[in-house]
Amino acid sequence: MKRLFLTCFLLLVSVALWGQYAGVAKRSGTHIKLDGERLTPEQQVALLSDIGGVDYNEPWTRAAKLRNTGLGLTIGGSVVSVAGLATTFIGAVASAFGAAIGAAAGAIGGSIGGEEAAQQGAQQGAQQGANAGSPYITGGLVATFTGLAATVTGVTLLSVGGTRMRRITDTYNETNRESARLYFGPTASGVGLALQF
Repeated sequence: MKRLFLTCFLLLVSVALWGQYAGVAKRSGTHIKLDGERLTPEQQVALLSDIGGVDYNEPWTRAAKLRNTGLGLTIGGSVVSVAGLATTFIGAVASAFGAAIGAAAGAIGGSIGGEEAAQQGAQQGAQQGANAGSPYITGGLVATFTGLAATVTGVTLLSVGGTRMRRITDTYNETNRESARLYFGPTASGVGLALQF
């Protein structure tokens, strides 16, 4: 009984392993790996030219361009967002320091004309100092939101292009995989299992 169980177990494991790794195509970036080895451009064109009687070279190229565009937008948008945030922070710091320095300078300059003139000078100095950083804040916020929009668009394109290429490799795997069959039935010496590739 143990032999029968062991034989059945080994047959089922071998069928599962064979079905999983026999002639499997996988996407690696914008390239194809067949059984773990990256295909040359010529081999990839040949593989894509006849998958179930359909030429997938043009859909693959479009999907690869979509993925590469998405990758560029994601990287570029992320860099622009970070730069925009840094510019916004620098502008906010400049406004805070400008307001403090402007208030102090206005108070000192206005102290010559009296207490009311000192307060008015401090308010004008603080306002002018605060306005010094506002162009940087505005520019930084515009850059940040532009970068975020580019990043979101890029991630979407990256995902769509990768999904389309994965579907092509899945189609290849489905159409080119031979099926394995396990038969159970009578034999010359009794009952047995037969694995047919």
